[in-house]
Amino acid sequence: MANELGLSVTGYGKIERNEVSVKYDRLLQISEVLGVTVENLIGFDNNLALNNYNNTVKQQIATYNFPIELKQLYEDKIKLLEEKIKLLEEKINKL
Repeated sequence: MANELGLSVTGYGKIERNEVSVKYDRLLQISEVLGVTVENLIGFDNNLALNNYNNTVKQQIATYNFPIELKQLYEDKIKLLEEKIKLLEEKINKL
């Protein structure tokens, strides 16, 4: 991976260990090498495993079980935002 990015192994190791800040351009470069979007890249966690074999990156994505409580919070937030939009649209229509 370091070679693909034009970095030293030490430099890339610092990125993996979260010892340095990574600018968007570097994230974009990493995502292109891995064949994923930047959004997927920054969402990596223990539910995602990457294997690098002879300069060929292979991905295995495990099923991520979204916690039901978190799902409910997001659904509630969406509902509140939809209601807010509706109220704002009604105010605009009265103008």
